[in-house]
Amino acid sequence: MPSSQAIDNELERVSRRLSGPAWQDRWRWIFLVVFALGALIAGILLGPVSVSARDVMRYVTDGFAGNPLVEIRFSRTVLAFFAGAALAASGAVLQPVFRNPMADPYLLGSSAGASLSVSLAWLIFGPFLPGWAIPVFGFVGALATSLLVLVLARLVSGSRTAAILLIGIAVSFFCSALVPVFMVLSGKDLYAILFFLMGSVQGRPLTFVPVLAVTSTVAVVALALNGRTIDFLQLGEERALTLGIEAPSRVLSILALAAFATGASVAVGGIIGFVGLVCPHLARGIVGERGTRSIVASAFVGAGLLCLSDVVARLVIAPKELPLGVVTALIGSPFLVWTIFRAQGRE
Repeated sequence: MPSSQAIDNELERVSRRLSGPAWQDRWRWIFLVVFALGALIAGILLGPVSVSARDVMRYVTDGFAGNPLVEIRFSRTVLAFFAGAALAASGAVLQPVFRNPMADPYLLGSSAGASLSVSLAWLIFGPFLPGWAIPVFGFVGALATSLLVLVLARLVSGSRTAAILLIGIAVSFFCSALVPVFMVLSGKDLYAILFFLMGSVQGRPLTFVPVLAVTSTVAVVALALNGRTIDFLQLGEERALTLGIEAPSRVLSILALAAFATGASVAVGGIIGFVGLVCPHLARGIVGERGTRSIVASAFVGAGLLCLSDVVARLVIAPKELPLGVVTALIGSPFLVWTIFRAQGRE
């Protein structure tokens, strides 16, 4: 195993290759923080019925009670904030680990697992399924499917990163194929389940806020602490092994954290695509590609972007509301095409 000094020298070489401004460039970080917090405030205040800052302050000082409209707006916006942060941080990890700029948090099958779990619960319980249970089943399904992918990948010899990619795709297709079967068999009004599958933070109780806030924060911090390892993994598993990094076990632990973060977001917001794909690219354009800072920056970008997307979802066809996943798809799809053309232009 190489010495600590050799590892540090190699990390420095990798750091120079990963272009971008230094962590100490405070104005870029001030911009990210202001963007995220500004989007959070806008999400609370803006809607078909406006809410004043005075109403929000009174609601907070009264112990988060007394104004149902502010409570609904506060709950959904804060949930969007933390869900966006978790999804974006997960994407910022998966893209360098898989060395694929198109990697997405749902690559591990979490979205398909959540869809399958919720559809099965609806088939079994039907109209007796309480609203709070849908996110619970979504979280269990997302996390169980992701862990299944990781366990199966451990049984494969060779590159586990490639195995995880292929197994995740296979499991996603399998789960996605079963979802419409369960929905047809249920034969009941499926508006609630469809709205969940398309992504939404509408109608989530305030009790979800501290749960998602804690899980999302812990997941983002844990992922950011693995930034040094992620820098090495960008060189490939074999090269990381020669530098003393236990690549297979590290990859599995990092992907388990990403699956946990994604599962928590899916549980609350349903299937919200493109956040984990788009936000890491935007964040790297601001702070560079080093692991830790790109993860933290992605979390800020994702939090702000999902809050603003929720504002668009509730305003664009008011008094009706678009699913949040539809808005992020409309934003993310053109960005994805633009990214592909830009990459071709550099070749």
